[in-house]
Amino acid sequence: MGKRILVQRRGRGGSQFRSPSWIREGPVRYLPMSEAELNGVVRGVVKELMHVPGLNAPVARIVLEDGREFLNYAAEGMYVGQIIEMGAMAKLAPGNILPLSKIPEAR
Repeated sequence: MGKRILVQRRGRGGSQFRSPSWIREGPVRYLPMSEAELNGVVRGVVKELMHVPGLNAPVARIVLEDGREFLNYAAEGMYVGQIIEMGAMAKLAPGNILPLSKIPEAR
């Protein structure tokens, strides 16, 4: 008699293989934005930086001017109270969120 293979042990649903999703604050993602918001600038403020179990990076809670809030990975040098800009016209600064086409190539 041999051992059970790893896939069979995972399927059993033991605590070692379960994700601690009940501890998380919410999904870490960008907000869906309209075409007008993407072409302009939307500003928000970093309300808190936190550790989320199961993730390898700190997470920032960002609240936008219109009251919407979302979680995003914190950039290096980000701090509580920092003003974040999102959109195509946002400045190139640490923490700001730009479309991929607007980010310059690294030298």
